[in-house]
Amino acid sequence: MQEKEQPKISLATLVFIIIQIIFVVFLAISIPNLLKGNTTLKREEQPKVTINNLRTLVPNLSDEYTNDIQHSLTEIVELNTTNLDIANLDATIRDNSLSSITFDYYGSKAINFIVDIPNLHQSYQMFYAYPIDVNLDAPYTNNYRTILCLEDEKQIIYPDFKCHSSFSPETRQEIVSEYLKDFEFDYFTVSLDRDNTTVMISPISESLTETAKSSYIQKTKDAIESLGAPSNLFTYKVLTQADMTYRLD
Repeated sequence: MQEKEQPKISLATLVFIIIQIIFVVFLAISIPNLLKGNTTLKREEQPKVTINNLRTLVPNLSDEYTNDIQHSLTEIVELNTTNLDIANLDATIRDNSLSSITFDYYGSKAINFIVDIPNLHQSYQMFYAYPIDVNLDAPYTNNYRTILCLEDEKQIIYPDFKCHSSFSPETRQEIVSEYLKDFEFDYFTVSLDRDNTTVMISPISESLTETAKSSYIQKTKDAIESLGAPSNLFTYKVLTQADMTYRLD
């Protein structure tokens, strides 16, 4: 008895079946995700390193700026850490490291501090500027959200930490140069030379003693130190009346 010949599947039918299988697999993978909705988190919703004493030391800081600071810290920690477990980190602003300056003209505030993370044996320095009134735009808010590695050996408590930052070594000087333009002093004004390396001190009084000159330089250095930067980033020159007349010409 002759066996019946099995019907052959056409190429078109085979292609159709494969497409159907791929489609079913695609649905099986996609439907659960669609039911969950869009799982992409906004920046403010993403896990972040929490600085446990930030709101205590800067009590008027808004939630927006607090999150901004902590997410910025998280970014540099991720740059310097493998297998990061954010939930178990304990970040703290170091005692006596926080300083702040208010620029009345712009209605903005600049803060800087050192933050330590004992779990990771890491430390960083942060510069942050923001409007005092959250409804106003201040000129620094987007420009100065900066975290740097520590350079001063006296500040380094974790000597084995090989720190990396996305900011260049010149960033400290750039920040100070920008802030320095807005400092106000009682008896003199300050500016920078074209290379941003020398602080030019212009006295208001015509009579100027050597003691007064030294005082003006020291006050300027103190202002720079209050920014969390070494005053030796710059040289200093007190201008005489002849210097100032020459500059006007």
